Amino acid sequence: MKRLLVELSTILAFLLIFAVQNTMASSIKIDGKFNDWEDVPKSTWTTSAKPSAVAMIHQNDGFYFLVDINPKLTNGYTTYQPAGYVLSVGKWTYYITLSVNPWELQTGKTKKGTVNVWGTSTSGATYWNSSTGKLAVTRKRMGKDRTDDAFEWYIPDSAFKDAEQEATSSTKWTFNNRNLNDGSGITYQGASTGPYMLAAAGFVLAGVGFFVPKYVRRRHEKA
Repeated sequence: MKRLLVELSTILAFLLIFAVQNTMASSIKIDGKFNDWEDVPKSTWTTSAKPSAVAMIHQNDGFYFLVDINPKLTNGYTTYQPAGYVLSVGKWTYYITLSVNPWELQTGKTKKGTVNVWGTSTSGATYWNSSTGKLAVTRKRMGKDRTDDAFEWYIPDSAFKDAEQEATSSTKWTFNNRNLNDGSGITYQGASTGPYMLAAAGFVLAGVGFFVPKYVRRRHEKA
């Protein structure tokens, strides 16, 4: 009995951990405030003077992206980068451009816009989807004479022609920007499984609630 409870508890804990991780983005709003990204794991993009905190997560029907340029060097690069983002999956490579003009940004203000997606495939096919998704860019004051730019955006799965179904499979997506990163970028493996994990966790709980009392009652009756 004790072993059964331990095994069920372990399975339940595993399911709940993954459910929480995969449902984080459900509360993310593209509003330029960024506090809803606190629990999402971050990666670091780095060039000689441009360290940036970066995150990518898939939820429900699209991808959410975060880039926070906050260099360790006093005179480092702090400016919002609207172009150069590359998202690759399978035979497709998508080039992402953000619509907000850097010259329009004001300290302490958030500027909203949309996203442009241009795709090319190994077969030679091309694809263009303009003014899709949502974008928010905020210029934050970090000191008397210093600011840094943070920005987040959302792109629906439907914006990725012929790869829309890949977002709900185990396919690996790779995200990078060579203007901000000398490395290989970050990857996302497969789709959000949050709802399914939660359902599975509920199933385990229901099983524990149904079988354990019956088991204990039978033991008590035999005694």
